[in-house]
Amino acid sequence: MKHYEPVTNNFPDGLYPYIRVVSLHDEYPFEHEFFSRIVQSFPFMQKLSIANRHGQNHKQSYKLMNDHQNLSIIKYNCLD
Repeated sequence: MKHYEPVTNNFPDGLYPYIRVVSLHDEYPFEHEFFSRIVQSFPFMQKLSIANRHGQNHKQSYKLMNDHQNLSIIKYNCLD
């Protein structure tokens, strides 16, 4: 299987090394931690599509300014 769709906020964690195309779709906002889980679960993902009507609930830029925290940069090494 090369495709995994639709992925929602509550997808089961795991390692999916053969998945190349991922489609994210949910009614609830995707947060920074979710994208970290995605890159760990789909390390060889070549295409990512996102469908979501809502912005983040936990705006990281606002939190950074107020809490002086650092976010990790999420890298998708195989994306076209």
